[in-house]
Amino acid sequence: MEYRTTPTPTLPEFLRRKEVCALTDMSSTTIWRLTNAGKFPSAVSLSPRTRVWVKQDVHRWLDERIAQARHRGGA
Repeated sequence: MEYRTTPTPTLPEFLRRKEVCALTDMSSTTIWRLTNAGKFPSAVSLSPRTRVWVKQDVHRWLDERIAQARHRGGA
């Protein structure tokens, strides 16, 4: 009998609010405002009291900001 294994999906890494604030050097309020304006990745609700951000989404957002700044000659 041949056994087939299905590849295990890679789960995303998550960041908590304090980690997002430290990584972006922005306050919770600024992150909330940008998220509501559609200019920052949305948090994911894991439970009624637990919201996290997908690490890859936040890093992609930061990479885009850096690219924009370099394009404008700001960095």
